[in-house]
Amino acid sequence: MRRLREEHEHAEKLDEKTIRLLAVPTLGLALLAVAGPLFVGDLNPQWLRYTVVGFGTLAGAYLLDAAYLALNSMRVQTLFGFGSQFLLDLQDAESSLWLRRYLAKDLWSQEQMNHRRSIRNEAVYMTLRNGFLAISIAAVFAVSGLIAEQVCG
Repeated sequence: MRRLREEHEHAEKLDEKTIRLLAVPTLGLALLAVAGPLFVGDLNPQWLRYTVVGFGTLAGAYLLDAAYLALNSMRVQTLFGFGSQFLLDLQDAESSLWLRRYLAKDLWSQEQMNHRRSIRNEAVYMTLRNGFLAISIAAVFAVSGLIAEQVCG
């Protein structure tokens, strides 16, 4: 029972981490990536403008995908070894061997669900990283284009 409780606490921490640390910053960066290309209208040459808009669009797509994945963590996830039915089944346990098997099955199921939560968090981190990289590349191109315009006139 103690191990099952630990898995429930672990699931709660994973969900809180996804929502608190990933959902809000990801949405903010996605809005920045989508709005960024609107400000490059004066950038010359034209290929540089298209490059900045392309990377900004790519960043927006990555960051919106990360936000979607992070916000999906707010859905109710299944908890195993929890609830009224679980308690009734524990009371009806005929032998300690059956009880151990039942608890082991619920513990395994909860571990699998927590593994899915971890994979979801990793996917959010990867798409967030890729979006941040794309927006950084777009910013480097935009700033270097603006500097080149100022220097070369």
